[in-house]
Formats: sequence, structure tokens, C-alpha cells
Amino acid sequence: MLVTDAWHPQVNGVTYTWSYITRLIKEKHDVFVLSPYVQGAEHIFKIQGNIPIVINAPQLVKKYYETVRPDRIHIATEGSLGLAMRQYCCSNSINYNTSYHTRLAEYGWVLYRVPRFLTWLYVRWFHSYSKKVLVTTTSISKQLGLRNSIVWGRGVDTNVFNPRGRK
Repeated sequence: MLVTDAWHPQVNGVTYTWSYITRLIKEKHDVFVLSPYVQGAEHIFKIQGNIPIVINAPQLVKKYYETVRPDRIHIATEGSLGLAMRQYCCSNSINYNTSYHTRLAEYGWVLYRVPRFLTWLYVRWFHSYSKKVLVTTTSISKQLGLRNSIVWGRGVDTNVFNPRGRK
């Protein structure tokens, strides 16, 4: 089960990354994506322009976890669904992994004037009980400052970016 607050029809790096990865995983495994667009999700407003806050996230998490019964859980975002799944897993002693994609402290400051240190406190707390936190670079891992982080390098989709046709 992939839990993400960033999913289609949103256009952003998290959506693109996880769309690509789930396509690859689905070649050999079943993947259920718990996103703000599943049946029954109720949005109250959007942040960063297009990411919905799901008001009934705890109920959705419980419903879909109990219906799908996933072997593994990956939480890709720290939003309402990600937070609800983190709480559900911690309350029920369920292991999960997370990934840190976006420099939330910088976004929070620029967009909403949330002090960076407050956002960093939340981000570190959010990822602290994850079995593994996937990060994109060593510098992000150091900045996050958690022993459970692992560098998960980014690749290039050669179907989109390639030298064919270059002059």
C-alpha cells in the first residue's frame, strides 16, 4: 500500500515519482494507492495550491487498511493521509517505511510563514518511527538527521529524457 497526499490529477515531483514506481512494481505485485481521491475522501481545503487536506483521513486509513490488508506500507507524504496512516501504524504496531521528497521547511516558510524550525520538528518526528526513510541525497539525509534514513537515488526516465534526435 502506498499512502500519499500527492497523486493524480496533481502535477508535481512526488506524483510523477510514485506513478512511475508503482507502474514498475505492478509488473510483479499488487499495489493499492491510498490518495485524497479514493472513494469516500472528504477535502476541506488545499495547500501548496493543489494538495487536498482530507478531513476524514483516519476513517479512510482504517477502512482501506482493513479492506486491502497490505503486506507492506509506504508513506510518501507528511500530509493528512500520511499522518493518519503513521498514527494507525504506530497504534497497531505495524511496520512502515516513509520517504522525504520535499523541503517542507522552505515551502512552509515561503508560502505560509511557518518558522522553519517548527516544520523541521514535525518532519523529524513524522519520520522517526519509520523503519527506513528514503531520501534523495546524502546532504538531505544529514539535514534530516535520522539514523533510519537511506539514500534512495533518483533515476532518469530514459523514455522521456534521452539523446535521440539531438543535434
